[in-house]
Amino acid sequence: MTHTLPARRAVRGFTLVELLIVVTIAGVLASVALPSFADALRRGRRAEAVAALMQLQLAQERWRADHLDYGADLRSLGLPATTPTGLYTLAITEADAEGYVATATVAAGQSGDRSCQVLKLTQAGGRVVYSSIDAAKVESTSGTSRCWNL
Repeated sequence: MTHTLPARRAVRGFTLVELLIVVTIAGVLASVALPSFADALRRGRRAEAVAALMQLQLAQERWRADHLDYGADLRSLGLPATTPTGLYTLAITEADAEGYVATATVAAGQSGDRSCQVLKLTQAGGRVVYSSIDAAKVESTSGTSRCWNL
């Protein structure tokens, strides 16, 4: 009785050229997808600043109902100085009996948002204006500001 060994199957792997092609395709896809992902992430984080300014606006109206003017500082309104994740710093830059100006300025984690460095809410004489300031200190109002259009 003779024992025969089973025939060896040829083991075929990937060639170096095939691997290089796959790595190149993956790199191209990543270079296209990464900027879109980063932009979506910035817009999502910007929504936090918009929500914080809307909360500040409501707090100002509650304050105004009980006082002769709008609140001049966040502490009197019972609000924090930053958004919950700390990506934006909130401030009231002007306040009197006629209106106020509130801002949300990017902090360290959101500093890459060059086109929307500051979100600004201005309430004056019963009219609210939403604007933004970019890294070059150019201000745009709600009609042209994409920062408020999430």
